[in-house]
Amino acid sequence: MWVLHILYCENVVIRNVVVESFPGANTDGVDVDSSRHVRTSDSYFDTGDDAIRLKSGKDAGGLRVNRPAEDVAITNCTIHRGHGAVVLARRRAESATWSRATSFRREPTGESAPRAPAAVAASSRISGLTTG
Repeated sequence: MWVLHILYCENVVIRNVVVESFPGANTDGVDVDSSRHVRTSDSYFDTGDDAIRLKSGKDAGGLRVNRPAEDVAITNCTIHRGHGAVVLARRRAESATWSRATSFRREPTGESAPRAPAAVAASSRISGLTTG
C-alpha cells in the first residue's frame, strides 16, 4: 500500500505532509508515477519501504505509456526510516528525468542494519538528477 500515489499528474504540490507507515511492508510514502512538475517540501517520512520514489509505470504498461517522472523537486524533507530516502526508477520500464533533491535529512534510527544511501539511482534511464 503506497500512502500517496501521484499518477499521470502535472503541477502537484505536496507540502507539510506527515507520513508514518512504519513498520508496514510496501508502504512507500510518496510515489511519483509518470507525472511532471511535482514539488514535495517541508514533510516528514517514517516508512516501511521507500520514503519517496520516482517511477514511470510498471512492466509492459510502463513501456507502452512511456511517460517518465519529470521535473520533480524534493526540498526540506526529513526521512526517519525507510529502505531508501529517494529511490529512482528501479524497474525496467521506469525512468526519471530532471529531478532534484535538496536540503533533506536522514534521521538516525538506532538500528544496526545498514541503511540505503539518501538517493539511489538504479536505472540507466535516469538523467538530470542533482542532490545537494
